[in-house]
Amino acid sequence: MNIIKFVTLIIISLLVFTASSVVAQTTSKIYFFYGTGCPHCAVVEKFFADENLLSRYPVEKKEIYFNRDNTILFNSLMDELNAGPFSYLHFI
Repeated sequence: MNIIKFVTLIIISLLVFTASSVVAQTTSKIYFFYGTGCPHCAVVEKFFADENLLSRYPVEKKEIYFNRDNTILFNSLMDELNAGPFSYLHFI
């Protein structure tokens, strides 16, 4: 009987350790790149507001039409992902 309790305790400990490791690895940044005056970006911003997404997720908004640093960041991320200018990125 004691061996069953011991094995159960070990299994539960491993599950807790594994779950905490997975949570630590899934933390990531979410960028929303947009352009001031872009009608398509305005539609996306309205959707985000309607669905309350910006307060539910850690989204960093980055304007790329008038902010050179954000444009450089956007281009470097697109290069890392081998994404062209007309790519549609979808992450699950």
